[in-house]
Amino acid sequence: MTVLIALCVLMAGFATGCWNEKILEKVGIALVTSIDSLPDGRLRFASAAPVIDSDAREKIEFVVTEGHTVRECREALRRKAGKEIVAGKVQSLIFGEATAHQGIGPFMEVLVRDTINPLLAWVTIAEGEGSGLLEKGKAMKEKPPIGIYANDLLERTSQSGETVRTTVYNFQTAFYTPGLDPVTPLMRASETEIVVVGSALFRHDRMSGRIDNKQSMMLNLLMGNRIDGRVTLKLPQSLETPKGFVTFQITQSKRKIRKHLNQGKPAFLIAVELTIDIEGFRIGRLFEPTFLEKMERFLSNSVTSEMQKTIRLIQEAGCDAIGTGVIAKASWYKQWQHWNWEELYPRIELKASAKVNIQNSGGTD
Repeated sequence: MTVLIALCVLMAGFATGCWNEKILEKVGIALVTSIDSLPDGRLRFASAAPVIDSDAREKIEFVVTEGHTVRECREALRRKAGKEIVAGKVQSLIFGEATAHQGIGPFMEVLVRDTINPLLAWVTIAEGEGSGLLEKGKAMKEKPPIGIYANDLLERTSQSGETVRTTVYNFQTAFYTPGLDPVTPLMRASETEIVVVGSALFRHDRMSGRIDNKQSMMLNLLMGNRIDGRVTLKLPQSLETPKGFVTFQITQSKRKIRKHLNQGKPAFLIAVELTIDIEGFRIGRLFEPTFLEKMERFLSNSVTSEMQKTIRLIQEAGCDAIGTGVIAKASWYKQWQHWNWEELYPRIELKASAKVNIQNSGGTD
């Protein structure tokens, strides 16, 4: 019996976890951080953390530091912050646009190797400086705390397809995969609001172009991502309504990629089939077979045209966001070994074809 008791006590000791107490009121939980390259070669590192104190006048602790490396900036931040800053809950990592054009690969490598940084944090580009966006967001008293505000914006716009969902893990995967390039959300801050204005296109780790919200929706469809966004198009005279425009919501999408070699070069056709609900349109007309056919043909042609414009922009930016290089490598490996994909990609034949099926219609005009 004594041996059994001793064994139970011993096992209980092994079953206990380590003690690593973090009293919430004594730490600052950073929800969003930014990194900017300065003209003199140094870095500006900013962090915003909600203040968990009902008596505090400021609800956000915003700290800006400068240094030569990310680690030096973090150590300076630790010395300046009123509380210990905990980075394990960071939801968004924001780079300034100039920094993104120079390349964010070295910063990403440092951040990924540090185990306290979550791999599911957003990677986002800000027009101007990242620290400037955080500072403006902090001053918006009518908005939620900047970390929560930015994360909610990114979640909503990625679900609607108005930007491309990219986490630290997604960015690094695309960066290290031959024939695939990253795309990230692109944000803009005014004195009163923050807006997701589209997506930043990357060639390797350098920002090489940008697309707006509608083009981001088209890119999401071309990438095979599920979205539930709304698109508004101007109607031709043959389909004219009192408003002259039609808005539809994407409810389902399917993508197929057809490939072949054309004179020794890869060629792709991306076929996307959409199921949509039309909103704010007179229901009766959509029950007319002739009108329904005309409407579906018009929408199919319009979406195809928008997709083709988006393809032109990503090819001009040298951003293989769709991953056609991955398909080419898997399909024609012998040829791939002799291709310089970075030079070849902007010149490959890459076409889109959309087929729109109207499922339901919304309210009347």
